[in-house]
Amino acid sequence: MSSGSVPHVPPIPPHILSIRQTYAWQWFSYNASQRMTSLRYFFVTLGIFAVAYSKCVENKWHGLGCLVGILGAIASVAFWFLDVRNEELVNCGRVALDEIEKELHLTVRCDDHERSRLTESTGWLPGTILGILKIIFPEKTRMPLWLMEGANSGSATCLRIASGSAFSNSEQ
Repeated sequence: MSSGSVPHVPPIPPHILSIRQTYAWQWFSYNASQRMTSLRYFFVTLGIFAVAYSKCVENKWHGLGCLVGILGAIASVAFWFLDVRNEELVNCGRVALDEIEKELHLTVRCDDHERSRLTESTGWLPGTILGILKIIFPEKTRMPLWLMEGANSGSATCLRIASGSAFSNSEQ
């Protein structure tokens, strides 16, 4: 074999590809469902804190109202951290599904990189908010994928189904 040639990789048997596809889809589906469930719980929690705060203002319980406001802010940040982790897990499933789509010669998301991003559609606002959050929480803030150009960015730990090994995007 010459030094410039690529070794021949045998095709993956269909039953293995089917198992990989099922596993990747279930990973994606489960974590996407978890993300939506946590969003629903966030709205319920937000409603509870809003009602509690309005009752404190109505009854002129300023100290308790301040405490409810602080607890509401802490709960919001906690849900935000949870959402960041859920997004990372969903994107791991996307990466695995993208690899399987390439092997199957599917083009479901082939034009995904050409879509406009939120910053292109809305201008300066999301970038400014994220800039402020990065100053406040420098280690916990990362750009969401819908703001970025590349779909494989971030520091999520992803599962590469083809090799069966775990890696982080920084090790790719």
